[in-house]
Amino acid sequence: MKNSVEIILYGDSSKLERVLGRAGRSVKTFGSTARAEFNRIKNAASSLEGKLASLGISLGAIAIIKQSAQLDQSLTRIGQTAGEGKAKVAGLRAELWRMSAETGEKIENLQQGFNSAVQAGLNFKEALPVIDAVNKAAAVSGASADSLTASLTVMSSVFGFDLSKPKEAERLLDKMRVAGKVGSAEMEHLANEFPRIGFSAKRAGMNVDQTLGFLETLSQAEKNSERRATLAASWLRLFTTPGYMKKATAATGVRFFDSKGTRRDAMTVFEDIKTKYDKLKTDAQRQSFIGKFLEGADTETITASVALLQGNFLKKGREFTKAIENSSGTIAK
Repeated sequence: MKNSVEIILYGDSSKLERVLGRAGRSVKTFGSTARAEFNRIKNAASSLEGKLASLGISLGAIAIIKQSAQLDQSLTRIGQTAGEGKAKVAGLRAELWRMSAETGEKIENLQQGFNSAVQAGLNFKEALPVIDAVNKAAAVSGASADSLTASLTVMSSVFGFDLSKPKEAERLLDKMRVAGKVGSAEMEHLANEFPRIGFSAKRAGMNVDQTLGFLETLSQAEKNSERRATLAASWLRLFTTPGYMKKATAATGVRFFDSKGTRRDAMTVFEDIKTKYDKLKTDAQRQSFIGKFLEGADTETITASVALLQGNFLKKGREFTKAIENSSGTIAK
């Protein structure tokens, strides 16, 4: 029995040695092959880089050439949308590069902003001074050219401004610039917030100055831009939703329309509501007042309303609006 066991062990160990030997040679062969492949890739890359260098072309230059080609494609599409030919597109390309060189604004942002202006109905001749003004505003504010153009197109379509008029875009951007200075919401924030509430603000009887002033008023209570835009949009429903308006009038006695049936602006209406609120003596009375005129309102609407009823937020809002109305020439400075 002992001899039999020894023979079996010997046989197995010999087989194991052969298997391990073959495996070792396979691993060695694989390693050699892998190293050879890596060397070939490395040599190919070095060779390509060398060829590019011999032609005076760096990898950075290749990236610029690619970017330029992509820009040409985008501008060609814009030209087709506007019905303009190659000559106008070439002229636009030169203008955008000039603007980018003047302020450091990315040419892609300028191109997107110009496209937004064209999509809003402006032709090349009308859109160029718009994007030129936007470029200057972007340089002094940190806002993107695309978002600023979006705000301008909302102002134009909702509030009836004609961006084809000389200096009109610059005048509107001045208003945004001043608004960003007097309140806590910077111009770059306003550029993102205004398009979200512009239509509702118009329906609530507000003009551009009042809308910007309202956003800055709310910025005194809410510093987060995204949250502020949500609160603003919700609050404006008080003045555009018939059910809310009816309940508010019944609870406060404040009317949303004048004797001629013309809508009163939201801030004026809310000032009247605050006047009644300020006359209440106890917390219980104030809580009951809020509960009645905001019955059925969503959380954001209630939050914004309660904030604006406190302190002198509305008074500051009037000051903000007046400063915005008197704005002029701030972008060029």
